[in-house]
Amino acid sequence: MALPKLNNAPKYEMKIPSSKESVTYRPFLVKEEKVLLMALESKDPTNTFHALFDTINSCVITKNFKEHELTPYDVEYMFLQIRAKSVGESSKIGLKCSNCETENEVVIDLTKVEVSSKGENESDIIKLNDDISLKMKTISFKDAVLTGEKNKDLSEIDQIMKILSQCMDSVMTADTSHKLSDESEEEVIEFIESLSSQQFEKIKDWVENIPQLRHNIKFKCKECGTDNEREVTGITNFFS
Repeated sequence: MALPKLNNAPKYEMKIPSSKESVTYRPFLVKEEKVLLMALESKDPTNTFHALFDTINSCVITKNFKEHELTPYDVEYMFLQIRAKSVGESSKIGLKCSNCETENEVVIDLTKVEVSSKGENESDIIKLNDDISLKMKTISFKDAVLTGEKNKDLSEIDQIMKILSQCMDSVMTADTSHKLSDESEEEVIEFIESLSSQQFEKIKDWVENIPQLRHNIKFKCKECGTDNEREVTGITNFFS
């Protein structure tokens, strides 16, 4: 005799940060939590990111949900909302004191964590000089993970170059626009290498200002009593 199925999971709504689209979701189930825990135990960022994405895809029940368009910060925020409704709205993490480096256990209220940027990208157009401008874009989460997988064995600077190239949409002059997706990877890297240090920094600053999960935490060290203030960013840093 087959066991009865449990189909009484509550439903919630949230807005996707990048598109402001409302979607309906449910908490994750034990089978999904098991996959997440296994991914976290592996300490492999790629496994973790795939598990986060698969969990969101399973738990969002809105029809025609465009998961392939989600940005990295969409995935971070959406997983945090699902996790809060599935396990609890708080998380304990360890933070070291800035004075004595003692690790302190700090409780984060996940409902107060927001998507924001450390600066403000006023436009997706970067003016490189009087004649040439660069149009930027926020790549999808899937493309970001694929880029990381493909280039994980490269040096740190080469990985940065690959990430920046993925965030560049097109090179524009007064008369023409060159879509970089139509150019070879070698030509795009060659273009980046031809930039001055100041031009390169403009691109890096734009990418670093792409929104992500951010939360400011204040705590008093249990050992020396020092008042600490720390900004926690990125999904993996919100869980112990």
